[in-house]
Amino acid sequence: FILFASSTAFQSENVTKELALASEARKQILPVFLEDSPIPAAMKYQLAGIQHLIHQKSQEQQTIDNILRTLSNLEIDSTEAPPPAPTISHAPQRTKPASKAPLAIAAAVALLAVLAFFFMKVDPQPGPEEPPTTARAYKSTTDLCIVTVSTSGTGQEVSEGNRELREELDAKLARFKDYKVEKGKAVSPDATTQELLAVARELDTEFILQSTINSEKKRITTKLLNVGDGRNFWSKTIRENDVEGEGDFIDEATGLIAALIAGHDGAIHRDILAKALVKKEEDLTPMELLQLGKAVWEEQIEDVTATGTRYLEKCIELNPDISTAHAILSEVYLEDIRQDYNRIPDAKAEAKASIKRAIELNPSNAIALIEQIWISWYEKDFTQTKLQIEAAMKANPYEPLVLVSAGSFLASTGEDLEMGKEYLDRALRYNETPQGWYYYGYVNYYLSSNEPDKALEFALKQGTKNQEHLSRAVALYWINGEKDTAQLYYSQLKEKYPKFTLETMQRQHDVWSTGEVSRVLLRKAFKEVIDASGNKAAVTVPDDVKKPAAAPTYKSTTDLCLVTMYESESTKEVSEGNRELRGELDAKLARFKDYKVEQGKAISPDATTQELLATAKALDTEYILQATINSDKNRITAKLLNVEDEQNFWSKTVREGDMVGEGDFIDEATGFIAAHVAGHDGAIHRDILKKALVKKEEDLTPMELLQLGKSLWEDSTSENTIKAIEYLNRCIKLNPEISTAYGILSEVYLEDIRGFYNKYPDAMTKAKDMAARGVELEPSNAIALIEQIWISWYENDFAAVEVQMEAALKANPYEALVQASVGSFYASTGVDYEKGKKHLDLAIKYNDTPQGWYYVGYIFYYMSKGDYDSALEYGLKSSYNSQFVLPLVTSLFWLVENEESALSYYQRIKKDIPNYSTEELDRFLGVFHYAPESRKRILEAFIEVETAAKASE
Repeated sequence: FILFASSTAFQSENVTKELALASEARKQILPVFLEDSPIPAAMKYQLAGIQHLIHQKSQEQQTIDNILRTLSNLEIDSTEAPPPAPTISHAPQRTKPASKAPLAIAAAVALLAVLAFFFMKVDPQPGPEEPPTTARAYKSTTDLCIVTVSTSGTGQEVSEGNRELREELDAKLARFKDYKVEKGKAVSPDATTQELLAVARELDTEFILQSTINSEKKRITTKLLNVGDGRNFWSKTIRENDVEGEGDFIDEATGLIAALIAGHDGAIHRDILAKALVKKEEDLTPMELLQLGKAVWEEQIEDVTATGTRYLEKCIELNPDISTAHAILSEVYLEDIRQDYNRIPDAKAEAKASIKRAIELNPSNAIALIEQIWISWYEKDFTQTKLQIEAAMKANPYEPLVLVSAGSFLASTGEDLEMGKEYLDRALRYNETPQGWYYYGYVNYYLSSNEPDKALEFALKQGTKNQEHLSRAVALYWINGEKDTAQLYYSQLKEKYPKFTLETMQRQHDVWSTGEVSRVLLRKAFKEVIDASGNKAAVTVPDDVKKPAAAPTYKSTTDLCLVTMYESESTKEVSEGNRELRGELDAKLARFKDYKVEQGKAISPDATTQELLATAKALDTEYILQATINSDKNRITAKLLNVEDEQNFWSKTVREGDMVGEGDFIDEATGFIAAHVAGHDGAIHRDILKKALVKKEEDLTPMELLQLGKSLWEDSTSENTIKAIEYLNRCIKLNPEISTAYGILSEVYLEDIRGFYNKYPDAMTKAKDMAARGVELEPSNAIALIEQIWISWYENDFAAVEVQMEAALKANPYEALVQASVGSFYASTGVDYEKGKKHLDLAIKYNDTPQGWYYVGYIFYYMSKGDYDSALEYGLKSSYNSQFVLPLVTSLFWLVENEESALSYYQRIKKDIPNYSTEELDRFLGVFHYAPESRKRILEAFIEVETAAKASE
């Protein structure tokens, strides 16, 4: 149906009627605007947001061409009757109707004659020439290329296992309707990163997924690259014993891989979102706007919901064909009612219209199908909700959003607790970086199971970013007997949401039809907190983090080339062992989010240093890592070179006997190598830092400024803290995309409070803002995740610390900073001495040159055993700052009866800090909530030293 739009046409009752009939018959509608005229209210429903053309005077032929091209793109067939109104159907629609090309051509000719006559009639007068305007076309999908490897480096023959793997992946990914999947030609098992990217570029896809299975069909290695920036941003190795369920390994593993990369908030969503967050709004594409719209559920507050609404409406305005955008917008409209914002007139009707349109556009889109349940749930129509869950599950049982939505409904309402938990568990298995609300259903499940500690754990995983979350945390802390923390959270709630009352909580329970057990327990606990709190002073909660708007001009990563060697000059084939080694190293290094790893071509076993460097220079990387394994697969040699100065500055030989775990040697060794090379304060950090220290400040790059900021922990003083804050803020100003910079800066601001420097009045607000931004930019960055614990530890919120540590260890168990932070918490506080030592030992194993604070936790571990000699040994290793560690060492010398050294250290303290006292030491020990018994012994010993020193004077 072509509508020639003008003020005259808009006033015609016949035109209005014909347009309504065309809309009801589900005909494609193409408006052609002959003049700039406002759309009347009677036509807004049919014309809002759809593609249109604009006719420029004296450009009749151009307009005719544009109409014909648009009809061709829409695949209009003038001989077919309009389809019936769609119903929910899950039958695969693979067949196409027979060609009616002759009829279509005849129709086009007739249309051409009509158009020519029409334009001659309506626009006979020549006018000034103006350039034609056409609607910009946008994709309705994210395009993904999938490839596997050939059996050799020379041909296209693919093994039976890899062929099956590729086909199963293709079948699973076809269920994710926001993706267009292209199968690329098999690549050589020794293909470089650039060769892999070339396959995707030939097919014009934005991402490429390479997946291979070993000859025994027991291990699958997968990696996902962004074709635009060339970065391998996600990888996974799946072994037969990693998959749950009793089904076929390839079937189970491909479902897991498809979910992890293509799910609602999976790896590709996160990658697009990270880039969208730092773009100007006017430059955003529909798919970027869609990801920003989805992200509304990361922080369910009014302003974020309003912004998400705007993003999704803009997405639909630019491309009205994206089913998922209409579906997500439906629930965002509903959120306006659920949270009582009341910004959108007739929000429920808007929600219903959006979800209806989403299903019309793609009846087999599982996201559109599952988004229906939120309206039915809100309306208490549980029968309809269950039918909609069934339809969505049938469409795509691998979509985490489907699983978590179904699980949330069944578990939180109590309709089926066990089935709800099963769905929730599967949703988390299918998503490595889930949005916070994934954990909501567990609260009612565990309260109903009389496990309030687990309920609190999952409530904290959900977060405390809005009044609903915060009030739930208040009640759960109270139920668990942590009454001081409950009152702290309550004061924050009242400060930020002064109108929140018990009745507000009751309304929320009514909206969500919360299970009866949760209703009773949470309301009772919340009332008791209100009664107990009285008029206690409130604690301020920081404003939301402000997103930097400056466009990045520097790289956000350090680029590393990874190579192995081939076996002989004649074949240039790489051995199975070296292929596995290279694949595992690539997978481990992908967890370190400050690095972009390129696989280079395999080199000769006799390659010179210059030949090795030439490989890296061709790929424009700053570093190159060469790793090889011997034929017996029990010895790995690795070396790391700086490409610019051509120096081999790190090398290691790892033998099977060096690995203490019981796992596969290559698996353990590659984790070990990746940690040493790419860790927070590993080999590359040290190399960049060494050069940064002798550069002029104005010449420093963001990555150099980041390393200088990290080095604060070598010597944490007031002056160094201020300097580190300057370095890290400059890093972020030059490149606002570096997640780790925000993570580190968060703790540096906190250090201003912990060290009693008090240079920044709003240090805690800044610390929380930076921590939130670091995770927002890269939710799978283990450094950003672990840096959150220092705020929670300072606030004595050990339950939150446990949740944050779990997330960081899951993101990257090879990051030494993560292991050291986890170990320090457990051992220093005495929460779990043995677990603390285990993590500290791993941190030291993963780092050749650890910063001094890595050893502090050992002091308290050995003091708990009464082994003061070992405690002193580690105290001396950790003495990186006189104000903090030297008093501990002083006390430890006294405890091992080395009075002379104790008095000598005491005099050093008094020289550096003349007013230092026992009260200062007690305050420092309290900041970190050190183990009470050790804290008592340290204080007693220090008082004795102080007394002896005064007596000697």
